[in-house]
Amino acid sequence: METKMLEFSLVLKKFSITEEQLKRAIRTMKKRHPLEKWIIIRSSPNLKDKIIYLRLEFVLWLEEVYFNRTKGFYLDKEIAFFKKQINRLEDELSIKSYPKIYDPATLTELKEMFGKDEGSIRMAIHRMKKANNNLYVRKLPNRNILVEFEGVKWLTERYYREEYLKELKEYKKILQKK
Repeated sequence: METKMLEFSLVLKKFSITEEQLKRAIRTMKKRHPLEKWIIIRSSPNLKDKIIYLRLEFVLWLEEVYFNRTKGFYLDKEIAFFKKQINRLEDELSIKSYPKIYDPATLTELKEMFGKDEGSIRMAIHRMKKANNNLYVRKLPNRNILVEFEGVKWLTERYYREEYLKELKEYKKILQKK
């Protein structure tokens, strides 16, 4: 799929949209996914015109994320899209998927990990405790908080989802190189 492409005009017809709408989608894609190489520009045989090709993966992203008007957050749709692409790549490469192992972390380690201030981390931990009946948090003797590995996973996948999306994108890039 990484090499399959559609011409710009065919994508316009597929979604029944204007050129300006597709260009707006491309700008959004470039802003949100600057490392993705989903647009290819080639010269026509007469060397006077340029032909724009869009990778099939980008067309799927348009369909499943950008133009998807179902309920749900945009970020959740992005995560679901990248998980689907990772599963496809793992199947193509016959690689067994292993869940990421998270280490237990203290409050200061979580601040470093997510690049957030202490108040934000404490609020996230409070919401996690509320959602999971205080399962993943322990108080240490030195009055510090330790979040178990399941809690770190919960925070990453459900609260700090942008960091999780970055991890998914990096893993997808590694799989694409193989």
